[in-house]
Amino acid sequence: MPSLDIAWTVAMRLRTASKGTSATRGSARSRSTFHRPKRAAATTNAASVGSPTACVGSLGASWGNRYVPASMNPRWVSTCAAAGTEDSRAAKTIVRKLGVPSDRIADDLAATVGNPGSAQAGVLLSAALETAAPGQVIALLSLADGADALLFRTTEAVGSHDTARPVGDQAAGGGPVAYGKFLAWRGMLTPEPPRRPEPARPSASAASRNEDWKYGFVGSRDRSSGAIHLPPSRVSMTGDGVDDMEPVPRADTIGTIVTFTIDKLVYSPSPPVVFAVVDFDGGGRSPIELTDVDPADVAIGGRVEMTFRKLFTSDGIHNYFWKARPVRTGAPAPTASSEES
Repeated sequence: MPSLDIAWTVAMRLRTASKGTSATRGSARSRSTFHRPKRAAATTNAASVGSPTACVGSLGASWGNRYVPASMNPRWVSTCAAAGTEDSRAAKTIVRKLGVPSDRIADDLAATVGNPGSAQAGVLLSAALETAAPGQVIALLSLADGADALLFRTTEAVGSHDTARPVGDQAAGGGPVAYGKFLAWRGMLTPEPPRRPEPARPSASAASRNEDWKYGFVGSRDRSSGAIHLPPSRVSMTGDGVDDMEPVPRADTIGTIVTFTIDKLVYSPSPPVVFAVVDFDGGGRSPIELTDVDPADVAIGGRVEMTFRKLFTSDGIHNYFWKARPVRTGAPAPTASSEES
């Protein structure tokens, strides 16, 4: 990230070797490594701990006087975010023991986003950068299989960076999910499967051949006519152009629903399937499945944005691709005239 300077890294790996049936009987050895830029790393052993809560004292001591520069004061931290633990009380206890003022503790977004798992640390860091000023120190704690403490110092580049989709706006763009459907998605309920043949298992070789389209939603533009093809094509749909294409990303482009259909019979883990034909601002048309939407609310002319989602699971293999969801951010959706062609 150009707006960040990794000032220090404190990596603490806590491995618990369980002894007996109780978690409190476990033992672990913590190895902590402090890295200074352009200097050799110093390795030392910390005290043994037996649970995430027990590592509070070890991590607090590390921050306070062992593995960070002597000139580093916890009160210099502008923002401190803790991620990666299902026990929010343990995370709050750790943060309190670090000595960072309470008004500088970042919201963990549990009330709006929940716990996104391994992505939580990155989400919290992105949210902190949105409001950061040059020269500030951001502390990011990841408490999962052990504990990692990362300290970043922002550079002048953060002041000129314009966030296209703030984390808060993305969280507000979600839609309500029925509790029964949520439990089914989490594997806690087993609903009756669709009475249709399951789809074929995903092909790794096919995904590799179409990597840009599958994972980046990148189409192709005919250099001679400017026609945009979704999915990408070697042959232009206008004129006689062949293999005269340039890539054109469409993952961040807003689109408009031209027509749609609601299919209640097709195989889907989340029926019914709402399928729409979408015209993208600046060019390009593609049939796309809609998500995060009530079928009764779909209308021709509705504005949608792209999101990378799971399509289905076959033979234990998950298949992902792009879907479209309604634009629900507080700011009005960009119009076609405001998009780059």
